[in-house]
Amino acid sequence: MLCRDGRVITRPGFKPLTTTAPTSNRVMGGVYYVNHLGQRRIIIGTTLGFHLFDGTSWSDISGPALTSGAGDQVRFGVFPFSNSTKIVAVNDVDAPQVSNNGAAFAALGGSPPIAKCVTTAFQRMILGNVTVSGTRRASALWISGFQSETDWSSTREVNLTDTQDSIVEAKSLNSQMFAIYKDHSQWVGIGAGGLFPFVFELRDQQPGPVAPAAVVQAENDHYYVGQDGDVYRFDGNRCVAIGGAARRLIQADLDQANLGRTHGFYDPTNREIWWLWPSYKSNLAVDGIVYRLPYEDVPAAFSPLMVYGLLITASVGWRDTATFGWNDLTGTWDALGTDYPTWDDFPNVGRIGALLGMSTGVVHRFAGSANDNGSSFDAYFDLPFRAVAGVGENVRVDAIESFFKRMNTSPTVQIILLTSDTMGSEGTAVTAQTIDTTEAATTKHRATYADQQARFVAIRHRLLTITSQQEYRGGVLYAFRRGEQ
Repeated sequence: MLCRDGRVITRPGFKPLTTTAPTSNRVMGGVYYVNHLGQRRIIIGTTLGFHLFDGTSWSDISGPALTSGAGDQVRFGVFPFSNSTKIVAVNDVDAPQVSNNGAAFAALGGSPPIAKCVTTAFQRMILGNVTVSGTRRASALWISGFQSETDWSSTREVNLTDTQDSIVEAKSLNSQMFAIYKDHSQWVGIGAGGLFPFVFELRDQQPGPVAPAAVVQAENDHYYVGQDGDVYRFDGNRCVAIGGAARRLIQADLDQANLGRTHGFYDPTNREIWWLWPSYKSNLAVDGIVYRLPYEDVPAAFSPLMVYGLLITASVGWRDTATFGWNDLTGTWDALGTDYPTWDDFPNVGRIGALLGMSTGVVHRFAGSANDNGSSFDAYFDLPFRAVAGVGENVRVDAIESFFKRMNTSPTVQIILLTSDTMGSEGTAVTAQTIDTTEAATTKHRATYADQQARFVAIRHRLLTITSQQEYRGGVLYAFRRGEQ
């Protein structure tokens, strides 16, 4: 469940971006960019090659075949010029490749080393955690020549060995400066006009990110899931842990053997960062969490654990350029609310959103559906224990009335009363009672009780087999004091 704009809603779903998948190979990364002609493009990298989406259809732009595995994320660097846009891709296994504005990829000129990550700053490309002639240099950066993606020399290699850890990701903070994330330190490279193009400074020594794609830029800062399970924010000066209680949730769920497969994206429309990672519970699905940035008088907040029934292996933010009219509607009028639960679910030119890449090669439009490509999912949320009648008093519950937005289709919505006298356990769950959110607005959605009393009570709502987005709007607890027993 998500708390968004004062509402408690079920998370969005997703559906295929196109009727035909771009590939059958595992998607390992993606990049959205606007080229020098003002055209919006998406490129995805798989375990074997690359594919371009031009806003209408996919095309194969693979060059030399890649040889990466399930843990080798593909990272992209965009190098724009006035008359061309170069896209450089690395995957920590194969030699870097380059595409000229969406043309087929080819080996990057200048004999650069194999690299784990790539970024651009100060009109240069930077490769991080490189392998030179078969020897890994995990603390090394290679820097290209000025305004050239093919000018590479070992004389512009820098080694950040003081902290004795490996580079995980390099990511630009602005046009003049980029961040270097290592296993347990954070550095910055600052553009300089001297003999060497950058000066490097150690800014903090906090746990580093679990994976290159786990570092997400949101507005002016970088955020990432750390190797200790906490969430961190880095603004170029200080790296601060912000995970709070979410830290334990992440630690308990993250598959430690596959940390490097974690990825995330930023949804600026809702000011939310979404992270997804392989769960220790299954190698066929992923879990994740959502962080809402603070705004005005609304504080930052983390969601509960999100569970996905499909193996989502990559994600990338993008601007949706799809057009949509009456003739594009699918299904029937009765099912319109299932396919398009809110106005935001209609594709719209210029809408900022995200794409999800799958292990099967399918690319999905996130938030384009209320279910996961036709598959339902379950959700629940708790209103925590309270001493409703006051300290030392028992409370008797007569009814719980819940208010949901009326929908044309309803999952199984259960109201569950939890009681406890000692708070020594998770409480005793009273038999669930089911309501129907498709009923008329005058219908009271109530769970009634004959004789339920305790010192502390909590309320749980459980929604089963969700196929359309549900919205909880509040509730009323009918109860009265019974005195200490």
